Amino acid sequence: MEIKFNHAKSTVSDAIGVEKFTANQITGKIMFEIINQQFMVQELYDNPYDAPDELRKKSVVLENVIKDCANQAEVMLAAWEYSRIDSMMTLDNGQADNILKMITMFYAMSDKKRDAFVKLFVERACADRDDD
Repeated sequence: MEIKFNHAKSTVSDAIGVEKFTANQITGKIMFEIINQQFMVQELYDNPYDAPDELRKKSVVLENVIKDCANQAEVMLAAWEYSRIDSMMTLDNGQADNILKMITMFYAMSDKKRDAFVKLFVERACADRDDD
């Protein structure tokens, strides 16, 4: 499938034809995979570098999200969103702390279940979210 860009749209998801709800779900899945990976490594290993690459590398997060993508536009959006979130998480401006606090709270509230986490994320964090 060839992705048709509509540059008149104001968000990346709209520009590549991914509905806002689906885009928010993709972002929620990325957030879940990030926090789930951190908790799994923390719970299973005293030293995070002892964990196998398949459990601790950033590419695993993206791979797990892409498995659920229905088409190339969703895959592209997942890569875009992951890169955007990863950049935000590496900045030292307090934004990363706020994101981690939010997703940690959602992780606890969802009992570490992906579907429940994504539902919470979409309902609470994405109410007035802009994708760009």
